[in-house]
Amino acid sequence: MAYFKYIIVQVNGNPTPILFHPVLNHKDVFQALKNYNLIDGSCESAGEVNISSGVGNDPDDFTVNATGESVTLKIRSNPEIDAKIIKRNLDFYR
Repeated sequence: MAYFKYIIVQVNGNPTPILFHPVLNHKDVFQALKNYNLIDGSCESAGEVNISSGVGNDPDDFTVNATGESVTLKIRSNPEIDAKIIKRNLDFYR
């Protein structure tokens, strides 16, 4: 299982997950992306995500569970929607 923090931001009009190490805080990561003009606007969602593999060695068999909130950004996660966005993007980059 892998544990990350995440934010969902708009990039070229698409909701895009940014996953990062839990030692960082949501606000600092969001502000860095904003300062370098890498995102279109505001943060849509933020929280923590667990990514775990299924049984066997099938790389297509994994689950994404999004939860929580960002205290520093004062925004909650949208667990079901966020998990779908994160999983779709992880599938795309494999």
